[in-house]
Amino acid sequence: MKISKQDKELIFNELKKQFRADTSALYLLVSNIITIILAVYERWSLSEIMCIYWGQSVIIGYFNRRRILDLQKFSTSGFRSMTNL
Repeated sequence: MKISKQDKELIFNELKKQFRADTSALYLLVSNIITIILAVYERWSLSEIMCIYWGQSVIIGYFNRRRILDLQKFSTSGFRSMTNL
């Protein structure tokens, strides 16, 4: 399946819009960059770095679970797949 240049631009613009709307993705990116810089500067071992990322995953999972459980009404009406653009 070949995607036209116009469709690629639509997809890219949609992803850009979603990324701007979700500040948590930006914070996650910044925190990962800071962690990498600290790990290189402080010469952390692989196990230390993995513990940090494991903890980060647990925290993200906890808040996503809370978000899912807080949903009162869930519907996929109006949902559009990226392949249908």
